[in-house]
Formats: sequence, structure tokens, C-alpha cells
Amino acid sequence: MAEGLEEPAISGIPGWNYAFFAPLWMSCISPAWLWGGKSAMDSVENFSQKLPTRPEEEELKQIFDKAAGTVYARFAYHRQHRLARELFCFMIDGISSSEGFDALRLLKDDWTDFNEHLAILNDFKLILVFFITGACQ
Repeated sequence: MAEGLEEPAISGIPGWNYAFFAPLWMSCISPAWLWGGKSAMDSVENFSQKLPTRPEEEELKQIFDKAAGTVYARFAYHRQHRLARELFCFMIDGISSSEGFDALRLLKDDWTDFNEHLAILNDFKLILVFFITGACQ
């Protein structure tokens, strides 16, 4: 405790090398290590999407999701936020190995697949709008 203060005060935090001013979704990563094993080949983001495989793991996930809240869960589990976090990590850390290039290719493929999915949804929404407004008559 610093002299003259009646309440404890934080005077420094070690490990600020990777401190960022970033949107909330950057810090909302699922703690999937609570409900599943992690292999050395799993990236943080790919691993964070793992689902429980046993009833007790499912119970832990439900407890976490309830405690974290809907906003945290949305940012932790939705695909677009996972992809954005992965891209951000590549921007900060760079690529220093062939495994990094492989991971970037996987991210690109996942991003392309996600955008194709969005394009299909957007086409469906457009057709639905035409149908509802009678533009197709």
C-alpha cells in the first residue's frame, strides 16, 4: 500500500506489452479450457469454439454463459467476432513461421466461407423484401 493512502491502490501492472485500446468484442473469448482439452494445434480462437462433450462440461459452460451474460456470449461465440479477433492477432503479432502462413490461409478460407454465407443471406433478404412489398408481381 502506498504511504498516506487508507485504501489499497494499484501502482503498476506488469505485462502491459499487449495492452490495447480495443472494442469490447476483443476481450470476449470463450474459456473453453473449462469444458474441453486443448491440443497444441489449437489456436486460441479455434479452441474457444469447442463445445462440451460430457454432461459436467456442459453444466460448466452453462454456468459460465449465465454469469458472463448475453453480450459477452454473443461476442465470444459469434463467428464474425472470432474472425476479427484472429485477424487482429495476425496484425499485431505478424507471421513468423510456415504454421503462421497456414493459419492465415485457414482464416482466409473461413472468412471467404463466412462472406459467401452472408451473401446467401443477403440474397434471401432481398428476395423476401421483394416478395413482401409486392415488387415481384
